[in-house]
Amino acid sequence: MASAADLEALLKRSLGAEGTHVIVNFLGTPMGLEHGGHYSPAVAYHPAKKMALVLDVSRYKYSPWWA
Repeated sequence: MASAADLEALLKRSLGAEGTHVIVNFLGTPMGLEHGGHYSPAVAYHPAKKMALVLDVSRYKYSPWWA
């Protein structure tokens, strides 16, 4: 991604499109999570708040969260 605007455009375009998935690679520690590098699916986007809903693949340990 080149910018936050590019990421926002990708989320708006991709989430909800049939057959399309968005997988994010992130570092959890800056967000107060215990894990380091991690991949999980983004499943929704809230345009007014400019936040994506991520379903953490470590669901036994982490609930879904907005970033």
